[in-house]
Amino acid sequence: MARKKSLDGPVLHEQILEEASRLFSERGHGATSIRDIADAVDISSSTM
Repeated sequence: MARKKSLDGPVLHEQILEEASRLFSERGHGATSIRDIADAVDISSSTM
């Protein structure tokens, strides 16, 4: 399995917030999963 990238804490936090906001706007809260957000930021869902 390919290893996901590792980012600095504050940088990762900001990217998660940006991607979550984008996905919620596009799909709605009910149709967006933690996995969707993790995939958008290129991290594992367990990191979330």
